[in-house]
Formats: sequence, structure tokens, C-alpha cells
Amino acid sequence: MNVIRIIYVYGLLIGLTFNSCNTQDSSIPVSTQDVPPDFVDFYVLFHTDSTYQMQHILFPLDGRPASGPSRDYDEPYTWEKDTWKLHNFDHFDPALYSVTRKVTDSTLVTEFIIEQASGLGIKRRFAKFSDEWYLIYYDAMNNGM
Repeated sequence: MNVIRIIYVYGLLIGLTFNSCNTQDSSIPVSTQDVPPDFVDFYVLFHTDSTYQMQHILFPLDGRPASGPSRDYDEPYTWEKDTWKLHNFDHFDPALYSVTRKVTDSTLVTEFIIEQASGLGIKRRFAKFSDEWYLIYYDAMNNGM
């Protein structure tokens, strides 16, 4: 895969919009059937309000950076508030991605978004603390999610 393709895919994944095939309301990009009920409102607000998003990420955020020749995945990695790139609903065609979520319980949701053509994808983990949802883990564009 050439560098331009990787940059393009990365841009699409950063500009997130997620859609499940069983979404009941097309204006809501996450199904109410596959997540805790209060997660849907959080999810929409998280992706449409940048201030809210920044307040609902536990920085420094554990995860992994995008794959690349200079990345060492044996070393711990954290995303920092001052360099965070906002996640939003721009530039996303749900027909090009598969989105799956694993609901561990009513307080933990893990999400996988995979570009079907390349197999590259992201993993995000959300947790609920004191009646508020937060992004607690972000694995950027990598193979083999």
C-alpha cells in the first residue's frame, strides 16, 4: 500500500462516523440495539462537540499509534491532549467499513472500525465512570484489528 493510500485511509478513520446495519434512526450513527442506552447520546455528542470530546478522554490516553516503519509497538504509547486529533463524523462512507462493537457490560464498550479494502482499522475502548462515558483507549490505524 502506498503512502498516499495510507494517509487517505488514516484521514477517513480519523474523521469517524460509525454506522451499524441495524441503526433504527439514520441520523444516529450508532445502533441503539448493540450498546447500553445512554451510550448512544454520549457517542453522538462525543463526535459533534469538540469541547465535550476533549472533556471525555482520559489523557494521557493509552493506545498504539498508526503503523509505520518508525513505530516500536513493544514500548508503551500514550496520546496527549495537546496533539489529539478530534474524531468526528466527517469524511466517512459506512459502505467502505465494517464496524463491530463488543459490549463487555453496561460500563465498557470496545469498538472496531475496519476499512474493508485494506484491512486497516482502529480500536477504541469506552468506559463509564460516575455516570459519564469516556474514551479510555485508542489504537490508531493498524493491520489485524
